[in-house]
Amino acid sequence: AFIGSTVSGHLDIPATVFDGKDVTFTVTVLGSNTGAESGTCPNVTSVTLPNTITSIYRYFLIGSSVTSLHLPSSVSAISQSINYSAAEGLATFTVADDNPYFESQDGIIYTKGMKTIVLCPRNKTFTDGIFTIPDGVETMNNNCFGYNENLKKLVIPASVETYPSTGSYSFIRNC
Repeated sequence: AFIGSTVSGHLDIPATVFDGKDVTFTVTVLGSNTGAESGTCPNVTSVTLPNTITSIYRYFLIGSSVTSLHLPSSVSAISQSINYSAAEGLATFTVADDNPYFESQDGIIYTKGMKTIVLCPRNKTFTDGIFTIPDGVETMNNNCFGYNENLKKLVIPASVETYPSTGSYSFIRNC
């Protein structure tokens, strides 16, 4: 929908799109798993998502200048591979308080109840490059810290029982 987009500055994703004839579509998915060309917006600096979005796939925001992304209460799925295909400057995630699936703490997405680290933004910074996973987290998703080059040391509490697979090449780049 945004191939060759000239949108500059803030982008409001609409909740619905009219096809110009007789059908109105509800916008529920952003991004694509098929190729980077599906969503380039190089001049976008901020974005607002409607409460109709349920899934965010890779290649959403690719090449943009967005630094923060707020997930509305409707989002139930976010691609773990968004970090290597999204805005390189993405530093913070926030999540609507009434989202039943996710929550955020210090800009990182966790499952509701903070049992699983879902995704740390690609450009999040850490004091002295160190991040301590909150006690009570049990699972670290594959690629949860993928492509974050600011992380130098990760402190993992005893509560973590499930780690990313060894094949998760971008799990932690510089630790």
